[in-house]
Amino acid sequence: MNGVSQVQVHKSTIYLVRHGESAANVAQINLKPEDDVLTEKGRTQADLLGKHLKDVVFTKAFASTYSRSQDTANFILTNSNMTVKPELKIDARIRERELGDFVGKPASDAFMALFAAVKQGTPLLKFEIPGAETTQEFDGRIETFVDDLFDELRQSTQPETVLIVSHGLTILRLLARLREPSKGLELQSWCFNSASTPMKNTSYHLFTVQVPSRECENEKICLDFLKYNQRSHLEPLGESNVDHGESLASAFTKLKQVDASSNCAMQ
Repeated sequence: MNGVSQVQVHKSTIYLVRHGESAANVAQINLKPEDDVLTEKGRTQADLLGKHLKDVVFTKAFASTYSRSQDTANFILTNSNMTVKPELKIDARIRERELGDFVGKPASDAFMALFAAVKQGTPLLKFEIPGAETTQEFDGRIETFVDDLFDELRQSTQPETVLIVSHGLTILRLLARLREPSKGLELQSWCFNSASTPMKNTSYHLFTVQVPSRECENEKICLDFLKYNQRSHLEPLGESNVDHGESLASAFTKLKQVDASSNCAMQ
């Protein structure tokens, strides 16, 4: 397939999950990480996702250093029918972006600053948050996580099924890094609108990864996306399932439109 024989690769599966609803999602305030815990609804969402994925045999599991991510992952693993469950590895590289001067302030303040910067010609993905880690630092840690994960898959003697529980902006940036041509990846399927829209709480992306063995390092890593923003597990919540990701998704769509207009004007 695509120049890489089945003997030379393992096709592993990755579930990329956003954490359940948290206190900051409800309050629409950028809380400190230690204060931004799952709400009761967030715990219910995570429990429903765990039951939805109960028959998936995970061989690796990762969560960020923030409790809302770890608690979501633990709900998934606790509900699993697996007799032997993987150790949940805590990795700071997939935590949410540090918000610097915007910590403790309304989430809308950050969007207003972002809108203003984009209107002045700053590319959407190049906006720097005052007092926070830089875009380069943010992207850099995400990239090293992805590189190390692919290296683990390359060294594995069998296909892996990987659970990654992270955060909305981090997942957007992770996907952005995957689609860069310089990464030497081959995307067998890609839906830009679906992949670039902020995820709802406990929704997930599902994709497979074919990583060539060390003997074939010049071959490309092939990604095949099977599902985007999957959230059918939340159907039991009915009308109450309308979560606070809606405002984020709406604002992000407007920003992309403004960004596109700015880029056209600058050409």
